[in-house]
Amino acid sequence: MSLPAGADHPFFDAPITPRVLRGQWRPRRDAYAAAGLYEQVRIRIHRALTWLEASEARGATELDTQLIEQWVALNALYGRWDAQRREPVADGRALALFVDQLVASDEDAILAGFLHRQKDLVMQVFADRYVNRLFWDEPIDGQRIDHAVFDARSLLAQGKHALVVSRLLARIHFVRCQLVHGGSSYGGRHNRRAVKRCSVLLRQFTMVALHVMMEHGYADDWGALCYPPVE
Repeated sequence: MSLPAGADHPFFDAPITPRVLRGQWRPRRDAYAAAGLYEQVRIRIHRALTWLEASEARGATELDTQLIEQWVALNALYGRWDAQRREPVADGRALALFVDQLVASDEDAILAGFLHRQKDLVMQVFADRYVNRLFWDEPIDGQRIDHAVFDARSLLAQGKHALVVSRLLARIHFVRCQLVHGGSSYGGRHNRRAVKRCSVLLRQFTMVALHVMMEHGYADDWGALCYPPVE
């Protein structure tokens, strides 16, 4: 059976690391910098790569810290400044805008390829009731979990990749919040499976996002940059 569009892109041929992405980006980054072009995107990409590289240096037992650093890398890409409120736009809104822009910029359908290649792992996250914030409002029965997985599969089959990604990131963000806000022990045994799954997906998704921004989105408007460098 042939792979869906984007799933056979050369991006997936060999293991991609932050170091590889940095090497691919460096010549164009330097050329854009010399011409004074795309400064905010260059800053976003640089910040994200530094945090991804930090996460790569973590050992196998440092999943919690690794996931947090991976999320910071993604946050460097999606975060945007609200000039009226003088603070960053709330995560939910900023992420939604970012995903829509990412899909619009993804000329090679690499995002779709990522979802199809990681389909089994994506569905495992959707099937995990403990990473669904609704579970903590009221118990979620098996039927509702099955429905969430069915919805995700249906949306993926319909090509509604932005919606699948948004729902997936909401669950990963929940795990991130659980860690950052002290909702679990460091290295706690109860959420190891969820943290591992989310880390694997978040790592690859962030590198897909970086690739899309480097290749096609460098001239796009990703919103006002939060806390730009000041001389």
